[in-house]
Amino acid sequence: MEKMEEYEALRSTLLSLTAGSKVKAVAITGCTRKDGASTVAVGLAQVLAREGTGGTLLVDTNLRYPILRSASGVKNGKGLADLILNGDNVCDIICETRVPHLSLITAGNLAGHSPSEVFASATFTELVSFVREGFDYLIWDTPPVNVFGDASTLARLMDGVVLVVRAGKTRWEAARKARDQLERADANVLGVVLNRRRYAIPRMIYDKL
Repeated sequence: MEKMEEYEALRSTLLSLTAGSKVKAVAITGCTRKDGASTVAVGLAQVLAREGTGGTLLVDTNLRYPILRSASGVKNGKGLADLILNGDNVCDIICETRVPHLSLITAGNLAGHSPSEVFASATFTELVSFVREGFDYLIWDTPPVNVFGDASTLARLMDGVVLVVRAGKTRWEAARKARDQLERADANVLGVVLNRRRYAIPRMIYDKL
């Protein structure tokens, strides 16, 4: 997915799929690395930020390979890991971006700790509840589900999960494995985004793999 119009189509599809339900916290994950989950998370967060005055929060939970800080140009070096591991104030890690009504929490400094220490923390669960009250939409950029167990752990705390597969790269077997892992974690799999598809606009696939 590359054009903003495609993300607007994804937003419309996502909102129609969740019409009548209280879906505001959505995890975006891939099957393997470089499927484009982070790119999709950023694009979706940007178009959702236009939906209301309450704003959208984008959270980088890919603690091993974070990219959202450098991609956004945010200078604040403190983020999610600093909040959980060092007790930093949550207000100090929520950063404004250049996009109106879009805020960002970067991954922060893991400093030799395990990501599981972050996600298993009661403080992390409290953070999820806290930001639910302050934003219209929450987009969580998560690690690839077939590579690390973090995405399955996070899925339990989200209202829904969108799985990103890359055209011409992600094998069908890998996509099925990712779907199965998420469902075993009791995740609400909203659908699949086919990324970098040639000749046609990528779209949300309604049928779960």
